[in-house]
Amino acid sequence: MPTIEYMASNTPSPYVFPAVGNLYEVDYGGDLLVRLEFHSISSLTIYGMKGKYKDFVETVKIEVTPLRQDVFMVAWQEENQTTVVHVEDFGKGVIYANITKPGNEFMRIEGPFRRVE
Repeated sequence: MPTIEYMASNTPSPYVFPAVGNLYEVDYGGDLLVRLEFHSISSLTIYGMKGKYKDFVETVKIEVTPLRQDVFMVAWQEENQTTVVHVEDFGKGVIYANITKPGNEFMRIEGPFRRVE
C-alpha cells in the first residue's frame, strides 16, 4: 500500500497522524476505559481495560482523515458490526466518539486520552 504523503512520518507537517506506533489510554468515565494501539495509519488494536468491556481485544482496519492541525477523524467497523467514528484532538488531548452498536443503539461519548509509555 503506498504511503499517503500527508501521513508519512517524515513529512514535517502538523497533519502527520501522530498516533502511529503509540499506545493511548482513553477514559470515557464510569467503567469505560480503553487502550488504543496504533500499528499504522490503517491498523489499530483496541483493549478494554475495565467494566463490561474488560479483556475485550480486537484489531481493526481504520480509515484516518486529517480535519485540521492536530485533529483527525478515525473510523472503523468491528467484527460484531459496531461502527466507531472518533474525532481525535491531539492538541487538546480529547477523543469524541460516535458509536453505532448492533441493533442501531447509538452512543456519543468523549474523554481525555494520554499516551502510555
